[in-house]
Amino acid sequence: QYDVTGGYWQRYQELAERFAGLAPEDERGPTEVASSLQNLGTLAEAQGKLEQALAYITSASNMRARHVDVAGSEAIVALANSLSWKGRILGQMGRQWEARATVASALELISNTRRTGDSNLLVQDETNLRWILGWTDHT
Repeated sequence: QYDVTGGYWQRYQELAERFAGLAPEDERGPTEVASSLQNLGTLAEAQGKLEQALAYITSASNMRARHVDVAGSEAIVALANSLSWKGRILGQMGRQWEARATVASALELISNTRRTGDSNLLVQDETNLRWILGWTDHT
């Protein structure tokens, strides 16, 4: 099952990379590449391939961070999502301090975004990240 899914996600990554190369001015290219890397990372995590998962998720979060200014709050939420996955994987690898700092960065992104345009989804994201960190104050 993972091999079939992995094949689809690999093909998606190839197509996303191709699209990004053909239309470098289109912000959807990096967004699609980052999404493909994120999906490959979550698949690798499900297979227990944590080093590979971390590499994919780190690449996705780095790409998202480079394009967050031009893409708006959806891009910020996607970056926070990547960072929370990265924190999860780091935690599974026993790298608790890095995991906590990474999830705290995701929380900061969401909290700051809520200050400029709140929504129920942002509240849910912030609540989930606070729960992961064990923070109950909602300042």
